[in-house]
Order: sequence, then structure tokens, then C-alpha cells
Amino acid sequence: MKRSLAALVDNALVSVRGQRVDQPSPYVGDIGGVACVHDLVKAELSAFVRPFEHAEIGVPDRSGGSWDPVDTGFLESFLPHRADRIATYLKRVVHLAAPIITAAACKDMKLSFLSGDSHRGGARPVLVQGSDRRFVVKPADPRPYELLCHVLEIVESGLALGLAYPRLVVRDASHQWQVLPFLEPNICKDKHDERHYMLRLGAVTAAAYFLDLTDIHCENLISADCMPVIVDAECMFSGFLGSARTPRQRLAETGLVATHADLSAILGGNVETREIGGHLRDGKFNYLRPTQSQSHRLLRADGSCSDPRDHIDLISEGFERALKTMAAKQRLLTDILYDARYRTCETRYVYRPTAHYKCCLELLFAPASTDRHEMRHALLRELFKLTPFDTASDVDTRAGELHDLLNGDIPYFHLAGDEPYVLHELGAMSRRNDRFTLNRRIQRALDEFQESDVPMLVDTLQRFLREGRCIV
Repeated sequence: MKRSLAALVDNALVSVRGQRVDQPSPYVGDIGGVACVHDLVKAELSAFVRPFEHAEIGVPDRSGGSWDPVDTGFLESFLPHRADRIATYLKRVVHLAAPIITAAACKDMKLSFLSGDSHRGGARPVLVQGSDRRFVVKPADPRPYELLCHVLEIVESGLALGLAYPRLVVRDASHQWQVLPFLEPNICKDKHDERHYMLRLGAVTAAAYFLDLTDIHCENLISADCMPVIVDAECMFSGFLGSARTPRQRLAETGLVATHADLSAILGGNVETREIGGHLRDGKFNYLRPTQSQSHRLLRADGSCSDPRDHIDLISEGFERALKTMAAKQRLLTDILYDARYRTCETRYVYRPTAHYKCCLELLFAPASTDRHEMRHALLRELFKLTPFDTASDVDTRAGELHDLLNGDIPYFHLAGDEPYVLHELGAMSRRNDRFTLNRRIQRALDEFQESDVPMLVDTLQRFLREGRCIV
């Protein structure tokens, strides 16, 4: 007899309760708050089940039509597995956070998921709150962020722009957790603040270029204390594929400058965009939801956002001065990059656009008459026709992509220290190639960083700010 969807969720939660997630850490004691782990797991499972509930009760789709009969059998095995992995992840977060909360003499701990893609069994940024203490725990190697801070310190020593990034809350010896204070966009006081912010924005863009950072989209940049803070620096030293790049291409790959303004962490956020995610609107089921991120924009006292296009000269000045400072101090920067502390640094490898993966997830977890076995073959046959094999670097990520998508996650691949492979939790996703090692990636980033390119890069940035597009 087919179980109800609510019963499937309850059954998965019973297995979680059997792990005693309500007492995951010896540090917790009487600070409380960890009961919300159960609520977070339940909310996660309910998000997967909700579209099937809409189909079950006959909510019309956006065209006004009705659903075909839906097979929900796969949820019976998927939900307990998902619940187990998320509960395990949250237990680790609580274990990490509890000593910090206790040391701050806080009496309560609350957890909540922040916006962000789910990877490796539901792992994503978590906001931890304890009385007046708030910080964000992200399951990522913190050393790329440390390197970014070091580079900005070198730039600051030459420019005196007030570049001061938030310090890590803990220095995690395992290199598995990035813990930062919770940053909120705040209002700039006056024109002086606005001017300095734009100079700093240019300097941060230069640092991102120097470190060969990518994937700095609107949600990965936060305007806090008149400082443009890159909170996700995990995609560092990304120029390791076989094809050659121009300086313009490298700049456009940062995400601060992008091929289209809407994708840029500098210019994006002016207009409402749509992201994939099934939801109800006006009583009908829709697959696209409107969204507009503003946390990366500098707020004025009147509630408006400062427009970078009004400050092209300031942003360009900060960018050019920072590039020249890093060129003058390249030997010092090289010593920092090759420091023994960063020899095993883990960075993320992004092969396909996240939007492509979200389309796959929407198909897999939207109500459909197609069974799970047929959907798996559809993914292999159709969705992964888009360059499934990178012949230049002998990369084949399909096994990892299929594994993660079937488990409800955005696929996650990484590169680690001297390992000459693209890695996944299942193992290597490439043949051996030394260009994947950290030393080779750093060397390429340094070799491609030339002071003679500065005029061209400044011109590229200025044209992007004026025209909203980057021609590479």
C-alpha cells in the first residue's frame, strides 16, 4: 500500500531522531537551541515533497492543466537518506559552533540555512545565532579566503584605502570550515563613504583578477561597513584548462566583470531575474520564481542603491592602482602564495553552469509520470550531451554529476593541493594531469599577470561599466 507523502516525511524523521540529533555535542549543555536541527531537516524534506503534494491535491500547473498520475515511490528511499546526511552535517555544525557560543556566554543557539546551493548531502551555509552573537558556518576550506585577505593587506599597505576584511571567527585546524561574522548590508553615511567604497570595489576586483578567482556572482559579494566583501573565494586559481586565455577573458571570468551585466557582482541586481524553483503563485504551480539580490549593492540613506556606473573613474582608479601595487610587490605576494600553510589548499572546480544543474534537479524532483529509472537514462542521454568530456584535460565528471543530482544536490568537484586530479566524493573525475596541482595553477596565474596588461584591463573595466558587457 502506498504511503502518504506526510507519512514518508515522518518516517524519515523517525530515523533521524534515532540518531539523537537533539544531543550532538558534549559542549551543548544547557545552551539549548539544537532542537531546531529537527525543524531544519523537516523543512528540507518538505521542500522536496511539496511539488508532489500539489500534484496529489490537483493544483493546476501554470497552463491551467492537470497533472498525470505521479510515481512517488523513489521518495521512500530518498527521504531517509537525505534526512540522515543533513542531520549529520548539522550535528557537525553544532559541534563546531557550541564552544564559540558558550565562550561568548550566550544562553541559546539557533540555526538556520542561508540562501546557497546544496552540495555533498545538503551542506550549505548556516547562520548560527546565540543571543547577540551571529556568525556564518560554511563547509569550505577557509584558506582561499585567508589568501584573499593577505593580498588585500598588501594592496592596503601601498594604497591606504581602508581595505580591511572581516577576520575568521575560528582558525579551523582541519581546514574544513569557513566561519565568518554575519555580514549585513548597511547604509553609507555620506559622499565620502561612497567615494571610498568605489575605490575599494576597484581594488577588490584587481585582487580577484590577481588570484584568478571565478564565480563571484551577486550573492558572493556583500556590501558591509562600506566594504565590498567577497565571502566565497573557493573558486581560486581557476585557469588550469588547456586553452589559452586573454587578460580580458580572465577578468570576465571573475564574475565581478562578466559577459552580461545581470551576471556581474558589480552591475547585477538592477533588474528582477528568474531562477528555477517550483512554487505556487496565484493558486497555480510555477517553475520559475522572480528574484532580485541587493546585498552586494551600497545603500544610501534615502534607501536607494549607489550605482557603480556613476563612479566609473573611482572604480577604475582603485583597480589600476591595486594592479600596479601588486605588480610592484609580486615577489612578496609570490612568497605568500607558496607558503607551506597553503600547500594542501582545497579549491572548487566549476565545470558547468549552476543553472544547468538546477534544470536537471527540477526535472528529477518535479511531479512526473516518468519513473526514476527512465529519468536517470534521460539525464545521461539528453542533458549531458553538452560537452560531457573535456579532451584538453581528460576530465569526465558525469558519474559525479549523476550521483549528486540523484541525491538532490548541485554537483561539487574540487582540486586539492598537489593532487593531479579533479576530485569528487566518489573519487577522481579525471586522468592524472599536473596542471590540476596547486603549484601549477599558482604558477600559471602569476605568469599571466603582467603589468604591461594594466592599460588594456582598465579599458576593459571602463567599457564594461559604461556599456554593461564585456567583449573578450
